[in-house]
Order: sequence, then structure tokens, then C-alpha cells
Amino acid sequence: MGVSHIPYGISHRGDTQTVAKVVGAMGNSAFVADAPVSGAFLGGTALPHLINPPQPTAGPTVAYGIDRNGTTSVGFSTAFGKKRPVKWIGTANPSDLAVNLSSGVTADGEAFAIDSRGVIVGQTSGFSGSTALKRPFATGTGGSAIQDTTGWLQTPVDGNGEGAAKAMMVSSGTSHAVGWYTVQNSALRRAAFWPASGSGIPSSASSVSDLGTLRRPRQIPHPTIPDTTIWVLENDLNCEPLGINSSRTVVGWSGTSSTDSDQRAVIHLFPGVGGKTWIDLNDPHFVRSPNGTLRAATAIADSGVIVGSGIMSGSPRGFLLIPRTQGQ
Repeated sequence: MGVSHIPYGISHRGDTQTVAKVVGAMGNSAFVADAPVSGAFLGGTALPHLINPPQPTAGPTVAYGIDRNGTTSVGFSTAFGKKRPVKWIGTANPSDLAVNLSSGVTADGEAFAIDSRGVIVGQTSGFSGSTALKRPFATGTGGSAIQDTTGWLQTPVDGNGEGAAKAMMVSSGTSHAVGWYTVQNSALRRAAFWPASGSGIPSSASSVSDLGTLRRPRQIPHPTIPDTTIWVLENDLNCEPLGINSSRTVVGWSGTSSTDSDQRAVIHLFPGVGGKTWIDLNDPHFVRSPNGTLRAATAIADSGVIVGSGIMSGSPRGFLLIPRTQGQ
């Protein structure tokens, strides 16, 4: 049996003559491959492990994202037991994005996405003054290395500084990012939106939007009547955005935790605009499936098509949501 491929990212396919590139994990290595027209992957090229500094073992290495043109991939490569955020141009040796951080080889992080301007976002430790905190980061254009004093992204005012920027979009020549941050004195994850500010993503905590979590009905024990339950509206404890399109529509998951059996795939329209909230993609407006639950939405195209994962008749399944045309 051959090594299985786990795809994580795909480039843009501008027309029927263009072949999109897919990146992901292939055994202990990252890979890049032409997207199959149908069926399974046939081969793919292993992306090199990080070899500078020299290390006794190679991998694991994973590629999570690829730019629109299919030329630059990002992810992590393990060195001395630490994940290092890296980028690959084509299939050349990776560049260590954490090389400028104050903690040197002890920085531990991952790069998750790269936009059409070459800005890369992710999560890493190793910044001056807080080397242990795993902070969300953004590079400059062109995929330059993370800057030690200016490369980390501020979290909202109730955050403790930790978090991860997971996805990006470009609007009017500027970069925007979404991800999550950790609430102070807890391990709870809340959704965040980092809007563009000038030529880059802002570092001011007051400019970051806290997108919160999904608010939904839950059945809880009655506070005074034994063996009785009541329905109440409660906010989920955790929410993680995973994708954003050029219209600033965000998708992800919301629930008690990342392993919550009642985790829901969610969508958020126009973050940064007051009054907007998360919506459960299991709502009958989006899908009618009595035997399934959409658990996590992982990406959304500019056309509004959404992909993700869920459960159907008790078994894990991927899903594809295609927007209805008017009147359907």
C-alpha cells in the first residue's frame, strides 16, 4: 500500500487550461502535486525538510498553504524537536521564517497561509520579551522572515497574547487575516479578525475585531426542578476561523472544544461590521440533512462555495456547499 496523501491547500485555477497545485502531508514529508481532475492523487513531489541548521533527523514536515499562483508553499519543518515555520519556492529547500527571532533555534511554530502579496501568517513562539508565548504572526510582503519586534499580531484587549492567524484575503491591495486568540487566564479560543492598516496588518489591540463564538440553544438541567431540563441560549466556549474569501466572509467551527461531538460548522459575514454574528451552517437555510452534521468549514471560495468536514450516518465525511441560485 502506498503512502497516503493528506491535502491542506490548493492554488487558484484561473481557467480550464490551468492546473491547480495542491499541498499537504505525505507520510513524514510535505508534498506538492497537480490537482487531480478526478480520482486520487497520482504521486506528487516531496518538499525538502529544513536542513539549516543541520539536524540529526528529518521531519515531520507539512505544507498547509500555497499562494494563488501555485509557486510558493508554507507550513512547518521539524528541527531539534521544534516545529519551524517555513516557506518553499517551488520545490527548493525551505526558508526558515523564524531565523530573525530572539530565541534562535528554540522558536516553535507553523505557517498556515500565504496571500497574493506574499504575506505569510501563522503562529510561533520566540519573540523578544515573551519567548514562550505562541503568538499570531504576519510577515512583510514577498514572504520575508518574521521580524522579532514587529512581526507578531496583537490580540484583542481580553487576550493573553497567544493565538494563531489561520487564513488571509487581499482587498484593495492590502492584506486581512482571521484566526483565534486565547482569552486571559483560560485556554478558551475566540475568533479574531485582523483588518488591513496602511501597507500591513495592524499591531494595535484596539483595531482587532473579536468575532466571539456561535450563540445557540442548549438543553440544561432545570435550576430548581429535579429531573427536568430547560432550553437556554448560550455562547459556545471556543471558535476557530479557518477560511476567508475576498468578500470578507469567514468560515470555521464553533463548540465546547476542537473535539466537541456537537461542534458546528459556522459562517460569519463581514467581520468588523457591527451587529454581525456567527451562523450555524447546519441551519435549514444552508443544508437539509437529517442524518448528518457539518462539523467544520475549512475554506470558502470567492464564489461562495464552502468545503469542510462532518458526520453522515455516523461516519466522517467531507462536504461541499454550493450557493443556491435565486429561486432555488
